[in-house]
Amino acid sequence: MTTHTEPDPLTFTERGFPWPGYPTGWFQVGWSAELAPGDIRPVHYFGRELVLYRGEDGTLAMLDAFCPHMGAHLGYGGTVEGSCLRCPYHGWVWSADGGNVEIPYGDRGTINARAHAWRLTERAGVVYAWYHRDDEPPSWQPPAFEEESGAGFYDPYGWATHTEPLRMHPQFASENFPDLAHMHYVHRWRGIPEPTEWKVDGPYLRVDYPGTIGTPRGDVVLETVNEAYGVGLNINRVVGELRSTTLGAFTPIDDRTSRGFITMWLPRTDGADQPGGLHRAMAASNIQELFGPTSDRRIWEHMHYRQHPLHVGYETTLTRDYRQWTRQFYPDAAETGTAPSPFRKEGGGG
Repeated sequence: MTTHTEPDPLTFTERGFPWPGYPTGWFQVGWSAELAPGDIRPVHYFGRELVLYRGEDGTLAMLDAFCPHMGAHLGYGGTVEGSCLRCPYHGWVWSADGGNVEIPYGDRGTINARAHAWRLTERAGVVYAWYHRDDEPPSWQPPAFEEESGAGFYDPYGWATHTEPLRMHPQFASENFPDLAHMHYVHRWRGIPEPTEWKVDGPYLRVDYPGTIGTPRGDVVLETVNEAYGVGLNINRVVGELRSTTLGAFTPIDDRTSRGFITMWLPRTDGADQPGGLHRAMAASNIQELFGPTSDRRIWEHMHYRQHPLHVGYETTLTRDYRQWTRQFYPDAAETGTAPSPFRKEGGGG
């Protein structure tokens, strides 16, 4: 009897994505609340086995997983000591910046080795790692959130957060920024919205637009502010009624899959310490809109990327301008050069 097996997913290149490797930028690798002092977590991003840990002093670090000594995986049996990580195999100790600080039975002076340490930062309870093909230092910072003070918003971790692997390139998600028509056909808005703001400033992109959605209480008009920080971090803010802030983050696992994260901040209700039913329903709906089987996920996981798509209407400016903006995150693309879009206005509205 033959057994049916699913074929391996295609690589990003096989699906038509033109630029090799992973994009430069900040990418989410977890939430702060997942790692208490002394905790260790094996993770896999950018085609590499990694180990994420928090030191006993609160320091957060991420190293390449395999010990430079004999190749043991530091995430399986390794122990946190201070801000360092001790290998489970021979007890060698590595610091948060990758330096060797102890060899229990030998002279460190004879060894010139380092574990590769990743650049991390934490903001609003989200853990970000910096990726650059040539390991160059960050040239910009991930978003700062007014919500991170916590005074006016509920802590989202647990009830308003979610993560799953997705068969998609991280850029597939940020391609939604210029794609106004999909708000009607995928997300069931009443009609196709018109942008009121389009701004490009280095690694930052912003597009604002209003839209009407149907709810059990009737139609509601939303005003949205949508911001991208590179191709891996996408922020949607709904202002006015149904106010909320959502971070959708997409981090490459390998050349076939990415990990999607969603974090949603909702404003506190006067006198309520815990989010109520409406808040929880909004968070659940938002998670379903991203990860559910009939929304964005269905498109992203099965699409073939068109480097030169057909353009009509607003696409002749917005989509082309967006694609021009993304080239800066791919060294091979940036090196080729290209003529600027006539629509693009650096640092200002369009």
